[in-house]
Amino acid sequence: MPSRCVSARWNLCTAHLCSQLPNPSLAPTPTPSLTPQAEVSSRCVAAEPHHGERWCRVAKDVKNAHLAVEVLLRRCVQDLDTQGPP
Repeated sequence: MPSRCVSARWNLCTAHLCSQLPNPSLAPTPTPSLTPQAEVSSRCVAAEPHHGERWCRVAKDVKNAHLAVEVLLRRCVQDLDTQGPP
């Protein structure tokens, strides 16, 4: 079971991803059977993010080259927990 801190981080990522969509009506509708983490992951894949201070720092790291969006999202959450502000 994820801790409250991780759950709060996922909620922050969800809000940020939805604000980055060019047309909010394109946002996928939430499926009640999905957990909050799975919902954020599916929204992230649909949005294909390219902007954001943390996202760019993690996505452009050589260690993370050619990783899937879901993996990069998890690494961004880890970055929020381990690194200071950008």
